[in-house]
Amino acid sequence: MPEMEPQSEQSRDGAPDGAGAALDRLIEGRRVRSVFQPIVDLSANTVVGYEALTRFDADAGFAHAGELFDEAMRQGRLWDLEMVTRRVCLETLPDWPSGVLLFMNCNPEVAADPRFAETFLALIAETGRIQPGRIVLEITERAETQHSAGLALQVRALRAAGMQIAIDDLGAGVSGLQRIMDLRPHWLKLDRELTAEVERDPYKQNLLDVLLRFTRVSGVRLVAEGVETLEQLGALLDLGVQHAQGYLISRPGDSLCTTPGPLTGWIDERRAQAEQRNRRPNLSFLASVMGECVSAPDTEPIANVLHRLEQFPDAAGVAAMREGVFVGWAPLDRIRRCARRSAEGALLSTIATDDAATAPATTLVSEALLLLASRRATTAQAPILIEEGGEIIGAVSPNTLLREASRLVGDQEGNYTQISGLPGRVQCDRRLTAIATHQEPADALFIDIRGFHAYNERFGFELGDLILRILAGIVACAAGEGQSDFAGHLGDDRFLLVSAGRSADELAASIIREFESATDRFVACADEVGADDASTGLRVVVLRRPGADCTNASDMHRAAWRLRNEGGATLVGRSVLIDGVDPTTIEHVRLTA
Repeated sequence: MPEMEPQSEQSRDGAPDGAGAALDRLIEGRRVRSVFQPIVDLSANTVVGYEALTRFDADAGFAHAGELFDEAMRQGRLWDLEMVTRRVCLETLPDWPSGVLLFMNCNPEVAADPRFAETFLALIAETGRIQPGRIVLEITERAETQHSAGLALQVRALRAAGMQIAIDDLGAGVSGLQRIMDLRPHWLKLDRELTAEVERDPYKQNLLDVLLRFTRVSGVRLVAEGVETLEQLGALLDLGVQHAQGYLISRPGDSLCTTPGPLTGWIDERRAQAEQRNRRPNLSFLASVMGECVSAPDTEPIANVLHRLEQFPDAAGVAAMREGVFVGWAPLDRIRRCARRSAEGALLSTIATDDAATAPATTLVSEALLLLASRRATTAQAPILIEEGGEIIGAVSPNTLLREASRLVGDQEGNYTQISGLPGRVQCDRRLTAIATHQEPADALFIDIRGFHAYNERFGFELGDLILRILAGIVACAAGEGQSDFAGHLGDDRFLLVSAGRSADELAASIIREFESATDRFVACADEVGADDASTGLRVVVLRRPGADCTNASDMHRAAWRLRNEGGATLVGRSVLIDGVDPTTIEHVRLTA
């Protein structure tokens, strides 16, 4: 934004009044106010927090907040300015909704100051509007200096008081990975440059995919900032991003909303579509194995907590909550010991620790195992608590995770393919043999991706794997609608769908439609780089119920192969539909599409 015109007053040395004097007036007069922008949990369509942002009057002498803080850094007055903005925010804080977090920004240079933790905690206590356990301190990532030792020391003091830590503007600074390792944050907030046009940039999508995997196996939550369009939000939902913030959802304001408003229905529908496309049947999510979790306010006496646990014989402990926010875990054996030894009236807060990690219900069991393995040995027996919309909705014990992992290994050994989660070639051939020998009257759809190898070579195997998983989810969903239907992965980019009672033509058209809709952004990217040979349409070969000469799975595969190369074809969008009436009576028509 352009700078404001200088004002006409004189500074103390007689020179024209400039930004330094404007900064002095703003700090000394506390001429700032706070507005709040919601951070939304997309999995539950709820607001989990608000970021406090600084605003000031138009005549303050600065065009925008960035210019104000840059000037404070030049003048060596960042400490003074940030203390004023934090004090004004906390003193004027509106009635804060239960279970909602307050995100407050801080420059690393200020946060590394030896006075910071003590001064900030004293300010919170003095204003009395909110507890430290409901505040997330955002350390900006744009600073060039690290201040590593002092920053880590102050962060440890704030964490000990229950405060959460976020790294802001991830991807904009010069020390992101080092700062993540030093601070071990609860939250990562992506710089808006990483989310801008993400729907059209596979390179950014690949990077986000890696970051999302890191957050899932490390117990960290990721927020995509700067979300401004539906296309952007849709791409983030497709990738599995759980938290978002931006003008599309809500502009910063004085009032506090509780949901994404008009977007609620759209988010629900788009998220359901993404889950269907990415569903992998033999993979297990934490939601499918979680048990009940007992929660209690951290101000509740330990004796009362123990009495409550007696009603839940399977509970391993209690999730301690403070004003609706999870602050710690207390295992059953510790509660029992403290109930015997502690003075009457001792509170849950005195024994609750951060031993238990939290994770979304959509976390894969395989990812949860990595999360479990990354914890300290002393906390290995603590459960993983399932969080949704800021609430703890269940728990998964380490033993439950290991049992589920053992079951999944058994399924894998039973010929499920790793990349798609669908039954592999052995089970596919069993179904095809049943069709060929007339044990099962059904149609078979052989599906593969046109130009897949060219696309794979041009854009990389990670993106190719993502496309395979999308197609696997679509095929699995199509099979899921019929009780006797079957979906399998024949290998590479080839899939099988067996349908006993529904129209094969309608199924083929539906799969093509869903796949082309899901891969529009990949095709757009290929077009941008001139990759005409890298489009991602399908080829679907439909085999009707076989005749007498078709006696085994090999006959079915040969028939599909001949049709694929010689059968009559209909072009549908970017895809090709090849219709073989009977695999034993194939017409030798050259494929022209």
